[in-house]
Order: sequence, then C-alpha cells, then structure tokens
Amino acid sequence: MIFVQPSPYGTDNSLVLSALSAVGPTHSRGVAVIDPHDPKWPTPQGQAELQRWHDAGVRAVRVNLVSVGRDIASADELSAELQAYAELLRPLGWALQLYAPLRLCEALERVAPTLGGVRLVIDHMGSPSLPAFPGADIDADADADADADADTSPIAGGEVDPACLPGFASLLRLLEAGDTWVKISGWYRLSRDPKPERMRDLGGLARALLAARGGTRCVWASDWPHTRFEGIDVGPFVDQCWRWCDELGDGYAQRLFVENADELWAGRKGARS
Repeated sequence: MIFVQPSPYGTDNSLVLSALSAVGPTHSRGVAVIDPHDPKWPTPQGQAELQRWHDAGVRAVRVNLVSVGRDIASADELSAELQAYAELLRPLGWALQLYAPLRLCEALERVAPTLGGVRLVIDHMGSPSLPAFPGADIDADADADADADADTSPIAGGEVDPACLPGFASLLRLLEAGDTWVKISGWYRLSRDPKPERMRDLGGLARALLAARGGTRCVWASDWPHTRFEGIDVGPFVDQCWRWCDELGDGYAQRLFVENADELWAGRKGARS
C-alpha cells in the first residue's frame, strides 16, 4: 500500500507518517512533500529526520507543478528545481515523483540524466491535455434508443493518437531508458469522454505506456481520495486497465498491478505476490 501526501496538506506529512506507522513498513510505503530549499534539510537534524522517515517507509518525494499555480517552462528552470530535490533524495535512494504537464517531458528528458541516478515517477499517465472528444457537445442522453444501438465496446471511436501529444515521445524515451516510471492513474482528470466510465480517448495513450520497456515501467494507482473529484468509483478504471493489459498479452496485468510496484517501491525486481 502506497500513501501519497495530498497536495492540499502542503509539507505537513504527519498524516502519511501516521498511516505508515499504523500499517507498518512491511506492507506500506510513503511519498512525502518537502520544500528542498528549507535550510533545515542539509543540517544533521534535518538529515536525521529524513532518515526517520525512511525507516518509517517513505521512499519518494512528490513535486506538484500542475495544481498549485507553478509554471516552469524551460529545461534550465526545471533543472534548478529538480537538482535541489535530487541532492536530498540521492543518499536515501528515494525516487522523485513528478506531477507535471506532459509537454514538460521534453525538458525533463534533458534534465533526467543529470540527476545522478535519482529515479523519476510521472503522475497520471503524464498528465496530457487531450483534445475535445468528438461529439461531446451532443447530449448523450437525448436519444436513448440511438444510444442503445451505439458501439458499447470498451475502446470505441474518439481514441487519441498519443504521438500527436506534445511531450509524449520524450516520455516514452524516458521510460525506455529505465530510470523513469509512469503511474496509470487519474483517468478522470484526463479523459474528455462524455461517458467518462468508458474513457475511450485514453486507450491509445494507456496501451503505449503499458507496453513501454516490455511493460516494466508502469505502476497502477487509485488516486484515492480523488481530491476535487470526491465520489469517483475506481471500479470501471480497474476493469479498463485489465482490458488494456489483456490486449497487450500475457503478463502485463501482473506487471502493472504487482511486479512493477514491488521493484519501484520495495526493490524486489521480478517479485510476485
């Protein structure tokens, strides 16, 4: 079980640490949020605090560049920001989890090799900005009879070609290089399908990410408690992920839901449940 610090809580990680304590480090890992420019971190006291977090199960720090009003446009700006984190995380072997728009992967591709082996975890399938769904302006419930005759397959019309998305090629190359993972999560933040439970526009993107590096660089996440989207039912997304994996072949679901998370968060490469 992975506990991720919610953005609204800022750098107060007490809830994540409490959850880790309750579940125990054998069955849980945590992702914290810190300000890398806080002068306490390089001090012996700050280093000791990070070590206590590590002993509790923290294995990554999250950086939010999407929903907190931050705008980093260039590789130089991104490098300066991420280097500050990397200096703190590298001695602990922690990963850097990044919630950033997909277009920023073009800059990230240039910055990643300079981080000294710090692994990257990209949130929400890269957080692309998808085009409007075809026919989304038409009331889907206006004609119940027509709707009943419509294509109800899991992947139907309206699928976006991910190759057309700025930053996608860079994200794929990052995954293939081996030190970057992507979370298959947050579909409701991305899809513009008027029937969001079908998420038809995400199919091409999801399958391409799931297939990268033989299916070994994607991890599934619920994104619970779905901040700003409370009440989301994650069930249809789980089912859809299974279908995408089945389309790719044997073993992809096992890697997505079990093995990749074991490697990323617990260091158990190829582990099985």
